Amino acid sequence: MRTGLRQQLFVFVTVVFVASGSVAIAQAQHTASQKSDKVVSVRVTLAWSGTAWDGTFVSTSASGQIVDRGSAEDHRDTNGVDIEIFRTLRGKAGTMAFQITGPYRLNSPREALTWTLVRGTGAYRGLSGSGRDVEDVTKKRVSGEMSAVPAH
Repeated sequence: MRTGLRQQLFVFVTVVFVASGSVAIAQAQHTASQKSDKVVSVRVTLAWSGTAWDGTFVSTSASGQIVDRGSAEDHRDTNGVDIEIFRTLRGKAGTMAFQITGPYRLNSPREALTWTLVRGTGAYRGLSGSGRDVEDVTKKRVSGEMSAVPAH
């Protein structure tokens, strides 16, 4: 009888241990890549400094309330067909890094691109998403709006 009770206890403890481990793994996976229900529009203004595109950003809610603001920096590369931008936004709530891609249009004042949130720190840690980035471009200035960016 003792052996039967010991086996039942072992099975019970094993089931509880496995179940709690599964819950912890599921929570960790959810936290690692959260889609935020809250989204904002991010307006970026950049100027060519001679080595990089530097400027500012402001993110606003649908009602127009400012959610975050800070500095923006782009590193742009093109092969004549496509453009690839690595954008970093450093705000009061944290930092977001984006990869932005799309077709390169020589002498076109407007670019319609796609952004992907690569990583975030602070309040942006663990958020993920992708969306549209429409930019007005000259040789020395860029102003753009990124839509449906996840927010804290």
